[in-house]
Amino acid sequence: MTSLLNFLVIGIALGAIYGLIATSMGLIWQSTKVLDLAVGGYAAVAGMVAAALGFPLGIPVGLAAAVAASLIMGMVFLGLQKRGVTDQISAAFASIGLLFASTSFVLWYFGTEPRFVEFITGMWTFGGVSISRQGSFNVAVAVLLVGLVLWVIYKTPMGEVLRATAISPRNAQLIGIPVRLVQLSMFAVSGLLAGMAGVLMVFTRGMSFGLGLTLTIAAFGAMIVFGVRGLVTALLGGLIIGVVEAVGAGYFPASVASMVPLIFILVVLVTGRFKLEGARP
Repeated sequence: MTSLLNFLVIGIALGAIYGLIATSMGLIWQSTKVLDLAVGGYAAVAGMVAAALGFPLGIPVGLAAAVAASLIMGMVFLGLQKRGVTDQISAAFASIGLLFASTSFVLWYFGTEPRFVEFITGMWTFGGVSISRQGSFNVAVAVLLVGLVLWVIYKTPMGEVLRATAISPRNAQLIGIPVRLVQLSMFAVSGLLAGMAGVLMVFTRGMSFGLGLTLTIAAFGAMIVFGVRGLVTALLGGLIIGVVEAVGAGYFPASVASMVPLIFILVVLVTGRFKLEGARP
């Protein structure tokens, strides 16, 4: 029983990172109906930059790099909109291209060696269950950031503008809202959230060029666990994916453990919890 609790704690610490990236993906989905699959790339870029420059300079520079990458996706999205390409499939494929471009950049500039930075060390032990201080920090940061985003969306005048733009961009433009600027700002916020997740990953497990795709898959799975209902469920979904991964690693052979989260995500997809709605030809 103690071993299971330890795996659950490890999974929650990792799941907080997945949940933060899922929140990033969910924010863009809710505001633009675009499935931004490049979020793992934003996290990878931020994490590698942060590790290369070290603490504390690496954190703001890494976050800035993630925001810059997300703004590229935002401009691609706006470019497609301007050309009359409004289906979600085209933007999703564009984001896949950006994901692999980000991965290639990380590989070219930082090499194949994984990077790790020790930030918060030590453990708390309660009744035989060990709780990482870094893991606790991950959860606290994830909850704080998601709470802050929700507060802005639902409790501030800026949030009213964001919600109006998400509900009907055309009507929002008619009443004088700068829709394109608002949508671009949402991509920037998304990049910031994913970038923070990448920095936390460097402090927790380390980061390598190949993690971008893995993080995107985990974030997508986290976003759909509860049926894409909101940012809170995206965060909770991340915790579940993290727990599934940790328990799988603890109870299955290494050759099988890596497949456990993927099988779980596949099962969720089969249940029909996520549907990519697009314009019919």
